[in-house]
Amino acid sequence: VFTVLGAAMGPAEGVKADYPLPEALAEVSVRITQGSKSMSAWPAFVSAAKIDAVMPSTAVDGDAQVTVTYRGRTSAPAAVRITSSNFGAFSNANGKGPGVIRNVNSADDQPLNTRLATAKPGQFAVLSGTGLGPIDAPDNVAPPAVQLPAEVFVGGKPAKVAYAGRDTCCAGRDRIEFEVPPEAPVGCNIPVQVKAGSSYSNVVTMAIEANG
Repeated sequence: VFTVLGAAMGPAEGVKADYPLPEALAEVSVRITQGSKSMSAWPAFVSAAKIDAVMPSTAVDGDAQVTVTYRGRTSAPAAVRITSSNFGAFSNANGKGPGVIRNVNSADDQPLNTRLATAKPGQFAVLSGTGLGPIDAPDNVAPPAVQLPAEVFVGGKPAKVAYAGRDTCCAGRDRIEFEVPPEAPVGCNIPVQVKAGSSYSNVVTMAIEANG
């Protein structure tokens, strides 16, 4: 998932897409151009100032241009760099601070990790984000579970990863199920970072306490 920020890019009132994501939503479309190759990104949310879209898995590594078209008028191209994997962990503060991490107490009990709902060393948790990499399945529908390579570090300690790949709930969204290392430090703001390919993600935090 990537976000385009601008002005007059779409309707004043934001519009969210249903599945399958369309090539054009509320008369807004997004194109990715790489040399002589051009393709549509899948808009998931559009508004005048912000567009959220899914980068096609068929895009290749390298420089590209992004354009937005609204009601027949196309923006100037914006230069972007595309890479096969560059994970971004979701957080409650624009990519910083507490991550969108859920404690796995059971299959039906997975509360958001907070200072009042901490994880224990040795407990499993689920981190949400995007950017683990391309898949062979369609990108404009809720995807199948597809395993992708990733490493997780909690408080600088490597964590056992049970699953890293697409979250079957949402196009372009990834989930990483990991065990909080038994030797992980405890505290309210323990750093969590993911390595996917050769790139490291933003650093988010989670709360860990010996007795949960």
